[in-house]
Amino acid sequence: MENKTKMTVTFSRYEYDLLIAEEYPDGSVKGEFAIVNTPLGFQLKAYHDSWKIFSSCNDLFKLLSNQSMSGVTMERLAEMIDDIGYELRVI
Repeated sequence: MENKTKMTVTFSRYEYDLLIAEEYPDGSVKGEFAIVNTPLGFQLKAYHDSWKIFSSCNDLFKLLSNQSMSGVTMERLAEMIDDIGYELRVI
């Protein structure tokens, strides 16, 4: 039986960052990383398990590389990521 994963993006209105994760059906996580907004713009924050899922995020990296991010809010970025098929969660 295959453990099909899904890509999720969690937006916290209180922490102001996005958590990107690849999750199994049981809710466990294969890997995750954050997109944080800094004075220099959006930056990736990698964790020990991030490297396993970067190859699953080509669509996300393509979106980020093709968009003018000037003036884009974290909330709008979360919506844009939802538009490419990631499951959006707002907490």
